Amino acid sequence: GEQVLQLQKSIAELVAQEQVAELQNELSQDQLDAITTQIRLGSGNPGAPAPLPKDEQGARIRERSRFVDMLETRYQLTQARLSLLRAMGRIEDWAKSTPTAQP
Repeated sequence: GEQVLQLQKSIAELVAQEQVAELQNELSQDQLDAITTQIRLGSGNPGAPAPLPKDEQGARIRERSRFVDMLETRYQLTQARLSLLRAMGRIEDWAKSTPTAQP
């Protein structure tokens, strides 16, 4: 009923948030790569100041922060999907279809 519709709406919103988080993570990785390359090879522009090690540290912190944000969003999405399965009475079917780990 209404709970299922609300969960479906939440999942759609979380899917969009996941896409944004993935793009932000990719952008922060690219920025980190650019700074690392500039430190290693120089900026390529004689008039531009070279990035400092603190710039690289800041880029690394931002990249890791974006990565954690992405993981948190994926976790919330998984929780919402499991809640939807539970609300629809299909969680047991899902659990039975999941392969079991072999020792």
